[in-house]
Amino acid sequence: MTDSDSHIEISLAAVDAFARASHDRNPLHVSDAYARSTPFGRRVVHGMLATLVCLGKAPARPGERVARLKVEFTAPLFVGVPYRAEMAVTAERTTVRLHDGKRVTLKLVLEMAHGARTAAPLHVEGLAGEAPRRSLRDLPVGFALDGRYGTSCGGFDVLAEHVPLRPDAGVGPFERTVLMAVSWLVGMQAPGERALFSRAVIDFFICPRIQPCVSILSTIVIRRPTPIVLGALSIADSFFFFSCGP
Repeated sequence: MTDSDSHIEISLAAVDAFARASHDRNPLHVSDAYARSTPFGRRVVHGMLATLVCLGKAPARPGERVARLKVEFTAPLFVGVPYRAEMAVTAERTTVRLHDGKRVTLKLVLEMAHGARTAAPLHVEGLAGEAPRRSLRDLPVGFALDGRYGTSCGGFDVLAEHVPLRPDAGVGPFERTVLMAVSWLVGMQAPGERALFSRAVIDFFICPRIQPCVSILSTIVIRRPTPIVLGALSIADSFFFFSCGP
C-alpha cells in the first residue's frame, strides 16, 4: 500500500462549469443570494464536483476500470478553501479522504476491476429548469422518475478545462457523465431544492448489448439530517430510471 497527500482547492469557475455541464443548477450551488439565506451562508460546492476533483488526484491504473465507487460527504465543501487530500492505494482499491484541518469532509473509495471501458459521454440539451421543493413525504416508496439524461456538450468540454478527465485512472467520459447524472437527479429532481447529498454507492457493469454506453449504474442516495435511503437509479445509453426504495 502507498500513501500520499496533496492539496485541493475548488474555484468558483469550476462550480459554474459543473452546473452548466451537469444541468444541476440547484440554487445552493449557483445563487449567492439563496446560499446566504441558508445556514451555510455561502455557496456550497457540488458533492460530485468535489468527487471528480478527488478523482483527478487518483493514481494511474492502466488496464483497469472502476467497478464500484463509494463516496460519503460528512461536511459541506466551499469554494476557495484549501483542503488536504490523503490518498491510500492498494492492488484492489484507491481511498481518498479530504480534510479541512483535522475534520474529514469527504471519503471516496474506488474498487477496481480488470478491463478498460470505452463508452462515450452522453449529451442531452434542454434540461435546464428550477429545482422542485420536494420533501421526504413527496418521495414515498414507489415514487419513480424516468426519461433521458445527458450532459451539456459544450459545458462538458468547459468543465474538462477545470477538472481534467482521468481515463488512465479508470474514470473516463462515461463515468464522469454518471456522476453528473447523480448530482442532477438529487439536486434537480428528487428531492431537488432541499437536497443535501450525504452518500452514494455506484456500481458500474459491463453490458455489451447496450450501445454506445456499455455500462449500467445503480446508486443508493441517503439524505440528511435523518439517514434515509431514497432509492436506486439505473442508466443505460441516455435513458434513466429512478425509484424510491424502502
